[in-house]
Amino acid sequence: EFVRNGWSIKQLHRLILTSAAWRQHSKVSDQHQQAGLQADPQNRLLWKQNIRRLEAEPLRDAVLAVSGTLSPQMHGPSQAVQRQDSGEVIVSGDTQQHRRSIYVSILRLNPETMLEIFDQPTMSVNCVQRNTSTVSTQALAILNSDGMNRAAVAFAERVLKDQPADPIGCAVEIAFCRPATDTERGILQNFADEQTAVYLQQRTEPERQQPEVLAAAHRSALNDLCHMLLSANEFVYLD
Repeated sequence: EFVRNGWSIKQLHRLILTSAAWRQHSKVSDQHQQAGLQADPQNRLLWKQNIRRLEAEPLRDAVLAVSGTLSPQMHGPSQAVQRQDSGEVIVSGDTQQHRRSIYVSILRLNPETMLEIFDQPTMSVNCVQRNTSTVSTQALAILNSDGMNRAAVAFAERVLKDQPADPIGCAVEIAFCRPATDTERGILQNFADEQTAVYLQQRTEPERQQPEVLAAAHRSALNDLCHMLLSANEFVYLD
């Protein structure tokens, strides 16, 4: 097929990406699952899609896109990185901080932390195939990274601006591209209520009665909820 189409890589990519094997879902019926596992337990015949994690650059871009901060600017010079006191390397905090990851400078001795942790190839040797690892530092980076914290705050701002009457439903729909189920709404609402109570416990009893203090606690809880959605497997993995 490759030779017949004049050695066109673009045509080959089009053929693969429009094929039934590529477009199928990883979730199948119990009957299909049982039959597939018996005939092809390693899924070498592609009877279902394999769950795969977003690569480093698309993951960072997805976080920026969901938070509403992704810059659409194309072309131009690359973005410099800087090392913080904590040791984390981030994109320099100028007006172009949120451009796509393709524009981030790749320094062999000073790689951007989030991209490096999620298996961006090193520049010291040629990379013919990317590795895909699952290690604890990835979860820790998502939960504790300054960049992820800022993205969660921006995500919460976007949610409150778009749907102030239903921030939880809006957040799930933006992050997962689907409506929230009733079960998820209940779980997330309980989480938001518990986090609000945690933040209010840090204030004195008279302060808890002040509307601005209560609003700030609700907002901090929504920040945490948005951060949790950005950390979820459904966001990080494609199925």
